[in-house]
Amino acid sequence: MKKDVYLLKVKGKSEGAYKYARAQVDANKPYSYQFLNKRRTSHFYCSSLVWRAWLEQGIDVDYITIDTVVTPMEILKSNNTIIL
Repeated sequence: MKKDVYLLKVKGKSEGAYKYARAQVDANKPYSYQFLNKRRTSHFYCSSLVWRAWLEQGIDVDYITIDTVVTPMEILKSNNTIIL
């Protein structure tokens, strides 16, 4: 079991990303157990919500952009995130 914890910062202002993510939570959008469609906005999984919130600000935090999923490791490895 991995025990590493990472604190990440995205290269950009977080207020817009926070507002987008908060609006999705306030809208009671359900959790998605189907991880093969990161572009769907009717349901979110943890990484897709983070990715979409930043994408709406013009910042793509997905490391592998040609696939249909986004994972925590891809966000960690993105050139738009900084490990603190």
